[in-house]
Amino acid sequence: MPWRKCFTLLALLFLLGGGLNAVVSAQFAPDPWEKVHPRVREALGRGAKVDFLLLLREQADLRAAYRLEGKLERGRYVYQRLQDVAGHSQADLRAYLQSRGVSYRSYYIVNLIWVQDAGRDLLLELARRPEVQRVLPNPLVHGLPTSQMEPWNLPEGIEWNLSHVHAPEVWELGYTGQGAVVAGNDTGIDWDHPALIEQYRPPYPGYGRHDFNWHDAVSNQQTPYDDYGHGTHTLGTIVGDDGAGNQIGMAPGAQWIGCKNMDASGYGNPTRYIECFEFFLAPYAWNDPASADPDKAPHVINNSWGCPPSEGCITNTLEIAVDNLRAAGIEVVVSAGNYGSACSSVQDPPAIYRQSFTVGATGSSDTIANLSSRGPVPYGSATYVKPDVTAPGISVRSSVPGGGYASSSGTSMAAPHVAGLVALLISADPALAGNPDALESIITSTAEPRLDGQCGAPNPPNNVYGWGFINALGAVESVLPPSALRGTVSDVESGAPIASAALTLTHQDGTGYQAASDAGGHYSLTLQPGVYTVTASAAGYVPVTVSGVKVLSHSVTLQDFELLSAVAANPRSLQIYVPWQGRLSSTLSIDNRQAHPYELAFYEIPGGWTSPTLSAGGQVPWLEPDPLSATLPANSSLEVTIRFTATPAAGVGQPGDYFATLAANGDPELHIPVTMTVFSQCLAVDILRLSAAISGCQVSFSGELAGDPPFEQLWHFGDGLTSTAAAPTHTYTESGSYTATLEAWNCAGDAQDSDSLPLALDCTPPCVPVYGLSLAWQPLTPTAGQTIRFTARASGTAPLTYSWHFGDGTIPPAPGPGTEITHSYTLAGAYTVSLAVQNRCGQTVLRRCLQAAPRWVVYLPLLEW
Repeated sequence: MPWRKCFTLLALLFLLGGGLNAVVSAQFAPDPWEKVHPRVREALGRGAKVDFLLLLREQADLRAAYRLEGKLERGRYVYQRLQDVAGHSQADLRAYLQSRGVSYRSYYIVNLIWVQDAGRDLLLELARRPEVQRVLPNPLVHGLPTSQMEPWNLPEGIEWNLSHVHAPEVWELGYTGQGAVVAGNDTGIDWDHPALIEQYRPPYPGYGRHDFNWHDAVSNQQTPYDDYGHGTHTLGTIVGDDGAGNQIGMAPGAQWIGCKNMDASGYGNPTRYIECFEFFLAPYAWNDPASADPDKAPHVINNSWGCPPSEGCITNTLEIAVDNLRAAGIEVVVSAGNYGSACSSVQDPPAIYRQSFTVGATGSSDTIANLSSRGPVPYGSATYVKPDVTAPGISVRSSVPGGGYASSSGTSMAAPHVAGLVALLISADPALAGNPDALESIITSTAEPRLDGQCGAPNPPNNVYGWGFINALGAVESVLPPSALRGTVSDVESGAPIASAALTLTHQDGTGYQAASDAGGHYSLTLQPGVYTVTASAAGYVPVTVSGVKVLSHSVTLQDFELLSAVAANPRSLQIYVPWQGRLSSTLSIDNRQAHPYELAFYEIPGGWTSPTLSAGGQVPWLEPDPLSATLPANSSLEVTIRFTATPAAGVGQPGDYFATLAANGDPELHIPVTMTVFSQCLAVDILRLSAAISGCQVSFSGELAGDPPFEQLWHFGDGLTSTAAAPTHTYTESGSYTATLEAWNCAGDAQDSDSLPLALDCTPPCVPVYGLSLAWQPLTPTAGQTIRFTARASGTAPLTYSWHFGDGTIPPAPGPGTEITHSYTLAGAYTVSLAVQNRCGQTVLRRCLQAAPRWVVYLPLLEW
């Protein structure tokens, strides 16, 4: 077309249509059908009206949440930011829908609106709006794979799957999930099941029992229920324990809340899934979304379900919700799916998301289950490894509605182990709450690696096991402080710190350690747990050795040392008592632990003391007169009795303190002040009562004394050892009968009293019952006549005795210590294998059903060609 004709046509369009803008709009206006998903178009073609989702173009930017510290701060920020974005971006749409009388429901965790029962014209009008990014379907999808539960109601103690991931050892450390809140996002929950009711989060003051703790996205019932059974089973593996032998849960000390997102047939849809995610982000009271409170959000959500794209689930819709939950500090654990053993069979949201912590399933041999889905996952423009970790998922026994128990298999059973492990980690280190990155790093780095090259490179992380098989004990121990021994070394008299004191430690296995005190007298060592003998020594001081110092796992043990000078007077405050007049006396104990002698001089004796004489029992010739002095040989001890003759006329009988000094000339040189206290009268000591608090072979003694204090006391424990402490604690080394005796003195001079206390002690260590009992056999599916190798594992106080019964009437082998045995069945059929493990404090029995298959012989006919 010539340029002039083109200009003429444009001019005509300006006149007819309002200018160039009209031309551009007519030529480039987007087709609203391009925003509409084909499944919505297809549904619209089948009927006059349809339901659909309006995914809005604006989604909240929550990157700032990752710069906040703590779960509460992150949760509050994310909740408020999502509310703000949904509020202003949906306002015009909601007003328009209301003006047209259209039913709808808006969401904020994903910025979208669910439009219900709308026709073609309204759909196109909404699709033309610039704030709408896409029009998506809301199909009913099968969220659960087909599975069968096998009833098994007999309590078995700690379940095998928990022992395999070392959960019981974590409980022994004192961490059971206390302080953590887990969420069951599933078919519902039998909330008053005996294994679950005690762990249900308590009600909040002023609200109903289930407010903030339960939501039903299917039929909005106020009281929790489970009309399918799957949700009760998965939650049981997280927290279940009825206190009567059914120990089925990883974190029985955690609390739980729940949301029902699937119906009685195991079907859900995107809005139900999003509604439950939204409830967990900020739980609210029943029928009162305005009461939503992000502070009541759980720490971890278990999701043992999928949203299959093959049934119309749009892959990225739920991803926005998972992203936002993670930004709020909430861990999202997801089952990998049961589409194995093919590669790239992790295929359903939310398992396919990088942001989900995806879990595969293993059997009782800790090897991958055939049904467990595998990676890699091609999603968007990337391909990455899935699952992240694996956990037990075959024949897992847990709770079912009605108060019973059943076994089930699938990755649905594996994921709850990881959700429970998150709770255990938070109970061990509360600072991990609200930090999914740290939680996942701990779980993956402590997993037991498994090499498998089926679907790519064999080294972890691989597309079969991920980083490996979870290890609850390893994960929890990695966040606990190391075992340590700390304390101070000080002078017993002055309390002053002793620098550069040498600490020598010997572990019960003979391993030695050394340390030294710093300028403040402090020392600290990181040690392996166990019992130690510790010696503290310093120049010029008597070494002190303490035996039986217990350093516990992941805790700090405190052990202080008070050292006595190498030449020491004991007591340091020498007291001489005058009840009226006459002879006055007291005893001074002097020790020299050095390898060289000391010269001692007792001088500065106060006036008024007449005719002082000192006697050392003939050990040392003391010189007279003042100063009274002598030489104390190396490594020697003596008791010096000081006697005076005094009268009130000399002034000695007056009450008060009199002072002298004992000088010890050597290396180091010591000056020991001595105080002599005179009392005008003194009521003799009387032992009124002795008592003892007994804990095994450790006894804490105390005595009730009458008379004028201060008292001097000497305890004889009956095993050859003594103590001068007022209320000593003594540990006996052997069981038996002992007689403890207390001797007591006071200011009445030579007067004393004594009393005895009989003791009967049992030093037998406490018995730990059998626990962690597991039973396995190879091959897993034996045939009649085939030799089967049975193996068992158990823990508890040794020795353990194993008794086997194979259920076919054969005479079982005699009980013994063996954990491995072989057996074969003559006939095909189902047999109950029983294993009883006993120690001195009881017996635990484990029963498993074994199916022996028939031996088939196939005869092929001869063919003639």
